[in-house]
Amino acid sequence: MNPTQALDHTPSDLNYPSITFLNLNKSFSISRTMTNVEVAESVYEEVVVPPIGSKVSGVPRKLEFNRVGQSIKFTVYFDVIAPSKDYVFRSLTSR
Repeated sequence: MNPTQALDHTPSDLNYPSITFLNLNKSFSISRTMTNVEVAESVYEEVVVPPIGSKVSGVPRKLEFNRVGQSIKFTVYFDVIAPSKDYVFRSLTSR
């Protein structure tokens, strides 16, 4: 990645298992990739506890893996209802 491309990205673009943002004031989405390290036939469903003042959903809502090492991309959508002026914490997990 050249320096110009780096300017087009934010820390939220990193493929970390957590998502952090300050001043949650507009709706947006973030994509992540999950790689299966469990048994071949694994299914994970999202469990969402949205930040106060927002609705959160993931697409797809269920990740179905057929083999170990398989990767699936998913997108998390944040629909802001009441903007935040500070850091907000909640969770999006799979089970």
